[in-house]
Amino acid sequence: MFGSLHKWFLLPLLLVLLTMPIPASAQGNVTLDTFTVQLWPEFDRPAMLVIYDFTLAEGTSLPVDITLRIPTDATLIAVANAPTGNLLNVPYQEPYEENGWQVVAFTIDAATTYHIEYYAPLTRTDTQREYVYLWPGDYAVGTFNVSVRMPADTTEVTTD
Repeated sequence: MFGSLHKWFLLPLLLVLLTMPIPASAQGNVTLDTFTVQLWPEFDRPAMLVIYDFTLAEGTSLPVDITLRIPTDATLIAVANAPTGNLLNVPYQEPYEENGWQVVAFTIDAATTYHIEYYAPLTRTDTQREYVYLWPGDYAVGTFNVSVRMPADTTEVTTD
């Protein structure tokens, strides 16, 4: 009799456990190990060339979907990675607009450096150039670097 009662007790317990929701892990926990922003005013056109080079934090499970925001008035030029040191284009979704930004979405499937380039409008008045860069902070970053390549005729730089 005890064995029969034991079976009836385990069956409802098993059914309750199978119907309980199990929390899923979110991809929002992606951390970038390094992120470098390069600003090249008037590199080959009268605009600001913005270049992102970044790597994922060590131990990130791959593949992982990434979305990065760029300004709405920017023109995306490249999404690539550099598994052998040379840049290779990677598939990405056509940017879409969301909350005042363009969203660039792609999948990272290799532990290597990824590279994004876009052009954004640059304001020029006589010899003065002005550009406002805003990092939207889509992901936590271990090391964040910014560099600016000055046009040849630059005599003075002011940053804020």
